[in-house]
Amino acid sequence: MAKKSPYLEFEGAKKLLIDLLQWLKIDKPENTFYKYFLAQKGLYPGLLKRIEKKFPELKKWFEKAKYMQEAKICKYASESKLHAGLSMFILKNHHDYKDKSEQVKKLSGKVEFEHKDETDVKKQINQLLQANKLFVEDEK
Repeated sequence: MAKKSPYLEFEGAKKLLIDLLQWLKIDKPENTFYKYFLAQKGLYPGLLKRIEKKFPELKKWFEKAKYMQEAKICKYASESKLHAGLSMFILKNHHDYKDKSEQVKKLSGKVEFEHKDETDVKKQINQLLQANKLFVEDEK
């Protein structure tokens, strides 16, 4: 009989999420992706999804981890510490970002493109970074 993972029990899952949030707080580019955190621990990537489904009361912790990852990707990509193409790929596929050309409006059967200028993008990045700082201070 296979041994049950301690992370599939509430206290084990909670501890894993606390460890993940602490790991994400470390201000290093290599501490950005939570799949890497799991790999370092020898855990499989689908574990967080299983925990999230099994313990919905831990949802806010998952949201914090996802938000912290998103903020760090934006920060390190803007500082050229992460590959811009990879960063954009992850933001699009895991954080619902869209390219300018993908932000479309359908008006009377026609497709029109919305364009944001560079200052809007910079404002959004700064807001994410400020929110991340508040979150980090809030956790202390």
